[in-house]
Amino acid sequence: MKQRVCGHCKTPLQRGAAVCAGCQGSVIYGATRREIETAFVSGGAIGALVAAFVWIGTRGLSSHAMVAATVGAMTMGVAFVLREKRLHARHVRTFRHARWSGTNALRLFPSDSIRLK
Repeated sequence: MKQRVCGHCKTPLQRGAAVCAGCQGSVIYGATRREIETAFVSGGAIGALVAAFVWIGTRGLSSHAMVAATVGAMTMGVAFVLREKRLHARHVRTFRHARWSGTNALRLFPSDSIRLK
């Protein structure tokens, strides 16, 4: 198996490590919470547009069509999440946290993604 290294400091990562020993960056396996949330919102928005067109196409007469379209929108959101998880399933990335001067806001700086075989 390919040796995993931190994308920031190039320190070898231990299997299952949550923090890089070299730069104290967070080690993330797979998709991040933000990527999953963004995928769900994107899929839901696309599904909602489809639902609106279905509802307009039926001239708003069928409540069953609207219910089916709403379920379709939620299904589209879940499908986007599953796709995102599958895309990042074998990725290991490191993130370092930085505080912006004068604020308490944290920002994540991602490293290059490492794809495992």
